[in-house]
Amino acid sequence: SAAAVAGSSSVDQQQGRHYGPQWALLKFDQPVTGPEDSVVIGARFDVDSDGESCRLAFYGRLAASLGDGTQQELQRLQVYKLKERQGSIERILPDGCSAVCKGLFKKETDMAMFERAKVTTGRGEEGYVEGKFGMSGKFKVQFAQGLQLGQRSVEDNVVYLRFKRFLFDQDKHRIRQ
Repeated sequence: SAAAVAGSSSVDQQQGRHYGPQWALLKFDQPVTGPEDSVVIGARFDVDSDGESCRLAFYGRLAASLGDGTQQELQRLQVYKLKERQGSIERILPDGCSAVCKGLFKKETDMAMFERAKVTTGRGEEGYVEGKFGMSGKFKVQFAQGLQLGQRSVEDNVVYLRFKRFLFDQDKHRIRQ
């Protein structure tokens, strides 16, 4: 038996960032019943307080209830991890709108799944992956608004690829942005 529970919003006190609602997937050895949208409070205090294990306590609203937690039911939850890859601009092509980049992919990577994926530079310039460039893992990026030429620092030339990796997706190689 499994349940998806929404907890309170989380705030990173040091950075002042707010992450919005937090969700948890709880799996139990024995079935637990409860109507959707009910408040759930749970704790596990049977752990030795002197040991290296930590005690667990939580509360939140029951957002969804699952049967036996089959793969199809878990896919419905859309649980994902945010991923980020980092590469760099090797050179800007003469048109000012294209760049050859490196460091995001290995040379054996199938680029088909990353074509048209959105990337962002350290300056905030947005572009998309056009495809492979050569055979060494380099790739070409097209920037619709062009790139600011002139003085570019190493940080300005960093290229970020941010995407979601869905945990229960059967196609482990698919990315979504």
